[in-house]
Amino acid sequence: MVNIRKGKAETGAPGTGKMTAMGTQDRPYHILLAEDSAADVGIVRIALRDQNLHHILHVARDGEEAMAFIDKADSDSTAPGPDLLLLDMHLPRYSGEQILQRLRSTQRYAQTPVVVMTSSAPPQDQDRAPKNAALFHFRKPSRLDEFIHLGVIVRDILMRKTTAGHPRPAEGGEAP
Repeated sequence: MVNIRKGKAETGAPGTGKMTAMGTQDRPYHILLAEDSAADVGIVRIALRDQNLHHILHVARDGEEAMAFIDKADSDSTAPGPDLLLLDMHLPRYSGEQILQRLRSTQRYAQTPVVVMTSSAPPQDQDRAPKNAALFHFRKPSRLDEFIHLGVIVRDILMRKTTAGHPRPAEGGEAP
């Protein structure tokens, strides 16, 4: 995990180039998690570890941090960019919808897969996700074992992205 405020890193499965749940990888996946609930961040970490994903989790605790991460990734070719965005729709400072719109307007990351996460099920949240090209709408369940299923969803999305002819960006975020 990389806490955007503190810049600390914690990675999933070691990047040895060996087979993982994702296949041979040269570098870890960069996953941006925009989530203001510390408990949900902890559960997402567990869900990703359970899938043996070789990843770095960048955590934005509000919409402003998520926007800053996206803007830096888009403008600085040496900054890590997201291979996937896990997005809580109800964040302080900027809404999930505003973050999605910003991501889709970027030069380098407009095609990044997005999983929209919400604890509520209002129809407008579900309607907004496809409008902004989110791949999946994940309603946060109340049971831990159901929440852990998010790791399977993330693994499946990243596997499709990697094997469907969409090369992963190089470390600086640009496709080879």
